[in-house]
Amino acid sequence: MNDLNDFWLAVDFKDNTEWLFFDKPIRNEGIWLSSVEEENFVRLDDGAIEQILGRQLTWADEPVEVKLTLK
Repeated sequence: MNDLNDFWLAVDFKDNTEWLFFDKPIRNEGIWLSSVEEENFVRLDDGAIEQILGRQLTWADEPVEVKLTLK
């Protein structure tokens, strides 16, 4: 598992749901899956990824890694 300040953002093809993963997800038949055996992800509200990144993601995009830096 990554540091708690690191996470990945991705969007499913099937229904455009937005996800936050705590490990780099794996693309699988229209959805993203956790690369570890445990459920290591959270569904986000629609539009959350755009608020975080300042742009939208689609299924065609690779997951985006986000690193939080605390000041």
